Amino acid sequence: MRISRFLFLVLAAVVLTVAARIDGVHAKPDTIRVRKNWEQLSASERDVYLSAVGDAMQSGKHLLFTRIYLSANGLGRVGATCGAPAWYRKFLYGYENMLRSLDTKYANVTLPYWNFFQDSAKRMSSRSTCADIQSCSQFLQDFGGSQGGDYKGVYMIQDKFIKGNCVKSGIAKYACTDVTGKNCEHCLPRGDWDIDLSTFEFGASAFPEVLRHAAKSNTSIETLRDSMETRFHFNLHNLLGGVYETRAAPFDPIFFGHYSMMDLIYHLFQGCENVSALTGSCTANYGDPVISPTATIPMQLEGKAVEDHEESAPYFAGVGTTFADFDVTTDYEIDPFLEILLREFSHGRCTKEGAPSLRWTTTNLMEKDTNITEGFAHAMAVCGDCPFTGDTNDEAPFTAVTCELMARAQNGVFTNFSSPIRSTFKASPDLLPSCINVLAGIATKAVQLNITTECKNAILSETGESTADFVVKTKGFAVVTRGLDGGIKFLHATK
Repeated sequence: MRISRFLFLVLAAVVLTVAARIDGVHAKPDTIRVRKNWEQLSASERDVYLSAVGDAMQSGKHLLFTRIYLSANGLGRVGATCGAPAWYRKFLYGYENMLRSLDTKYANVTLPYWNFFQDSAKRMSSRSTCADIQSCSQFLQDFGGSQGGDYKGVYMIQDKFIKGNCVKSGIAKYACTDVTGKNCEHCLPRGDWDIDLSTFEFGASAFPEVLRHAAKSNTSIETLRDSMETRFHFNLHNLLGGVYETRAAPFDPIFFGHYSMMDLIYHLFQGCENVSALTGSCTANYGDPVISPTATIPMQLEGKAVEDHEESAPYFAGVGTTFADFDVTTDYEIDPFLEILLREFSHGRCTKEGAPSLRWTTTNLMEKDTNITEGFAHAMAVCGDCPFTGDTNDEAPFTAVTCELMARAQNGVFTNFSSPIRSTFKASPDLLPSCINVLAGIATKAVQLNITTECKNAILSETGESTADFVVKTKGFAVVTRGLDGGIKFLHATK
């Protein structure tokens, strides 16, 4: 039977309309999703993303993902295990789908990543004028910053009691913990990101350091996960405070930029080291005892798998259910500063030439910041040749130099993990931020760091600091723990 041209066009239009509606729900209109550094996005792209997040916050869809995150028999079963990277990868993908489904103008939205390594380098470089965490981070500023008064009342997200500055700037004003959207707080609890002289308490050197440790390990992905958590991941949750210090952290939209950066590191390591599997085999925290590539990722909402719950199903349909399904998902564009770090530290293994399958940026929309930080990255690489002996726990010399620089920058005071952080991330009582461990070794003379002339000159050129002023070995440093059970402890140098 022949079909008239008119009828054919009508049928084609119907098919396209249905397909568009399906794409509107499942949000897969483009073939390849490419996530980029927030600062590599154009002004209009940033506006579209913030608009999408604002709409999600006002509609309750953003809160939905906090509810998934807090659900029993979900993340709690795989957190701090070999199953965590794939769990978060799926969570990010679902959130991205949700944003795309809100409106056709968001159909190609991808999650940006927050390059906090470059922000840390900006804080340390003498070529930069920023003097605290917030002023060194365009990402944190664009997401509303941290200025705000006290919230008049009790701020609760499910059963989590939240404290902090109640921020009403930017998208923070759309915050709402009420699933009905009727009784909204219109502010986000955040910590003090603008404390004068504050640093991230980890350096840009943490990026090549975690890759170095993982590449040497027989359990590379698990080593990478553990190293990231203790070197910078816990630090960010700790220093940013407010809701970010609790299990309800995804309620703050900065979560998705932070965790996209974490996922990028896994993605990059897989590409550079030819590691295909993201998940191995290990024991779950409770419930089903074994996590393996073929096991189902435990992600639930109100006792149902996210694929089966009517609220979340549209965003996870067809995404994947097993850990192996998330060995590969989306793509990332490696920004100019990460490329510089990899060129300086990876010994040719993880560069455009050594890993051509990765997506390397062809444009630099963050040229000013790259110019500020490129010299600092080179200085850290030069300091990698400094003699570092004793009980170093396989820390690189450039890590010790970076920690000394941060001690100088913030008057010898570092922040210990708070009780909420230890509880949220199941961190042992004796776990300390990596810089505190390194500096404790220097203060007690368990390790010896000898600065070469080349390192001394490079540091002076890029930071304006004289390595002769490193005083941890002679004066020690202080460790502050925030909270009701916190305090300050002085670690004096061994005479």
